[in-house]
Amino acid sequence: MPDPGVLNIVAHEDDDLLFLAPDLADWIAAGLPSRTVFCTAGEYNGLPGVGREQYAANREDGIRAAYAQMAGVADDWRREVLAVGTTPVELDTLTAAPNVQVLFLCLPDGGDNLQLAALPNLWSGAYPTVHTIVPVGSPVTASVTYTKPGLIAMLTALLGRFSPGVIRTQDPLPDVHLHGDHADHVAVANFVRAAVRGWRRPDGHTLLVHHRDYAIMDTTPNLTEAQAEAKLGVFDTYAAHDPLASGTAWYRAMRYRFSPGVSWLGTDADGRLEAFAVLDGDVLDWYEDSPGGAWLGPARMGAGMVAQRVSVSATHDGRLQVFALRVDAHDIITAHQTPPSLAFSGWTSLGNPDGPGAPYTGMPAAARNADGRLEVWCRNSNGGLSTCFQHTLDGPFGGWLDLGGGPYLSDEAPAVVTDAQDRLHVFAMGRDGVVHWYQNAPNGAMVLDAAWSTDPPAATPSAVRLADGRGAVVVRRAVDGALLLAVESAADGSWTSTFTDLDGPGGYGEPALACAADGRLVVVARAPGGSLVTDHQAEVDGPVTGAWTDLGLITPALPALAAGADGRLCLFAIGADGGIVLARQTAADAGAPFGSWESVTA
Repeated sequence: MPDPGVLNIVAHEDDDLLFLAPDLADWIAAGLPSRTVFCTAGEYNGLPGVGREQYAANREDGIRAAYAQMAGVADDWRREVLAVGTTPVELDTLTAAPNVQVLFLCLPDGGDNLQLAALPNLWSGAYPTVHTIVPVGSPVTASVTYTKPGLIAMLTALLGRFSPGVIRTQDPLPDVHLHGDHADHVAVANFVRAAVRGWRRPDGHTLLVHHRDYAIMDTTPNLTEAQAEAKLGVFDTYAAHDPLASGTAWYRAMRYRFSPGVSWLGTDADGRLEAFAVLDGDVLDWYEDSPGGAWLGPARMGAGMVAQRVSVSATHDGRLQVFALRVDAHDIITAHQTPPSLAFSGWTSLGNPDGPGAPYTGMPAAARNADGRLEVWCRNSNGGLSTCFQHTLDGPFGGWLDLGGGPYLSDEAPAVVTDAQDRLHVFAMGRDGVVHWYQNAPNGAMVLDAAWSTDPPAATPSAVRLADGRGAVVVRRAVDGALLLAVESAADGSWTSTFTDLDGPGGYGEPALACAADGRLVVVARAPGGSLVTDHQAEVDGPVTGAWTDLGLITPALPALAAGADGRLCLFAIGADGGIVLARQTAADAGAPFGSWESVTA
């Protein structure tokens, strides 16, 4: 069985460089196994004086040169035929870095007039079959015919052969509020999801990561200048072989379609930590056998294909309740622990804010009101924020209410925090800045805060309740990825008018936040290169030390942070092999280092 690594599956030669980078380059630079499957030949209709087969070969040359540059080695490859069942596929291995491989399926490009929109039509059933292109110089010398089940079976077989811990692919449901996407991208993402549904890794778990495509041109840049320039430099190496290539609209950003987020931990009524992750096409639950004890699981929760982010909240009596977005049905679903065993119930649908099947629903966030009733928030199809809540303890959720704030809220889950007055505050990422709502009284209506103002953020905010009960929110600044902290300044819900720069190393994605046992804030974030770093306040209400510590883990997702039964903070992450790993503080103190990583998964 190969070492678990990443399997990237994209439509065209250059989609990986534009939309999966810098994650792609970071992974290769770390020496981790990286294999990329290009589903189409990218041949278009050829170029003036250059036939389809030669143009497809030129694009493959460009990809090989780009991958060699990312690996820092000579552009020298072993090209061979890989037999997948009875179907031949070209497999190329980088000679000086054999952990890097590329595969070419050579299905027709969507713009090829001879088989127009081949992949979307194959997915929809409009075409019963499509026929592959044979690039000049390919070791695969004959065209192959694919049906829809045949292509799903091919992708499933490749999953089985390489047993990846991480699968990266494109966007199955482009956001209508952002730039439209290429139909080939959407089709490939849906073919990958169909393959993942029918496959389970026998020796571990797999994280499915969707990347946004053309839509990133309408989002705030979230890469540092150095990251953006490196990404463009690799793309330029490819583009020297492809006269139609253009990457200037997309090199300053990389965004996930369904970011895993930092809200996937909870502490149940027995005081046991539980971790919930969307792996293997389902929500999985790991839990301590006793507070601070050994880890058990995973229990498969039977949610089906949901977005990669879940939200966890505790009910009035301490039981955990989990919320998720079901992508195919576009609805918010929830499951809760039931006494006495604290096993989870089946899933209940809360619908969505815009009626049955309405697309473009955002991922949910949930929290408990002062009187114990749960409330959930998500982006609606109009781009604003909607909420629904229980009208009685443990009762059903009511209908959805539109809280405004649109039309350009992100579909990532908002951040929620409870202040010293037991009022809820909600922070969502808008196109022009962070949008803030707060309750006018405990258990009261949510009010849109017109006075709140920030620059456009690079990631959705994170929020935490400080030791004195005040709320705090951390936002990533665009371009340099700096982490900025704002703190509630008064009991009336007002906040400091300026942000404190946490002097971090840049990076992307929201950070994980927690207060240590001594009341000081601890921050863990994903830095450039994909590694996790941490810092803490030098004193309560003070700035962080500025001495960010690298925690020695490359992660394809975002971390989660919570206090264990003994008061030490426990940091959870997803490792390069798709498994859950845990690092605990050596003492219940913000300044205590995190110990070595240990595996939670089985």
